[in-house]
Amino acid sequence: MNARGSVLIGALVLVPVLISIFIVVAATYLMLRSDGRSRHACRVELLRSQEKVSRLLTQLIELNPKAAALRLEREVAEREVALTIGEPANVAAQANLALVIAKQTVHAIKQQKLITAARMESRLGPSRASQEIRTTLSLDQSAYQAGEARSFSFKTKTGAFDLIATPSDSITPDYQPSARFMTSQNMQVEWQLDLKSLLPAWIADLLPTEGLALKAECSATLQKGTLKWSPILNVDKP
Repeated sequence: MNARGSVLIGALVLVPVLISIFIVVAATYLMLRSDGRSRHACRVELLRSQEKVSRLLTQLIELNPKAAALRLEREVAEREVALTIGEPANVAAQANLALVIAKQTVHAIKQQKLITAARMESRLGPSRASQEIRTTLSLDQSAYQAGEARSFSFKTKTGAFDLIATPSDSITPDYQPSARFMTSQNMQVEWQLDLKSLLPAWIADLLPTEGLALKAECSATLQKGTLKWSPILNVDKP
């Protein structure tokens, strides 16, 4: 066998190996690309949601001095009512107490609106993140797959916006984050997708991808800083 024949045989043996390497590298690149894009979409949305909650929490805490002033004003008004029982001045004292309670009620509504908005955002954040992930992965699927995209699997954990009200029996208490606020406010999304659906059909058919899935997660919470609670990402599992 001459040298040219040896080179040809060597090339023929090497071609399948090179093709296999190319397929594996291409598949790895596409999977890492989809994984990175989906994690980025999740992180951006959860941080955006936690930032909204942070602003609402700051506004709620800023209402505490007014709440405390109204509690003191009510104590004074109630004491005046008690001291003027049976006297003509009691009518004015009762009217003043009613006015203070009305002001407390208005303030309490402001507090509750902020709490409701923050808790709603804490519930909706992971759902929006899931939708962003779904959209991102669907775009990748549509680029490689001719048919309908395969189903996704999502698992979410919502934030609790856990507060302590002091005093608890007042309609206008001071609100502060609980001792476990950073843990309870954690928002998390876990997702899973059939690996085969992320690859072009000609690559997926050549690799043992049946039954394998892309699994990932991301999470974010609020951390107490010097001036406010700020959004932070938790370390994702690989």
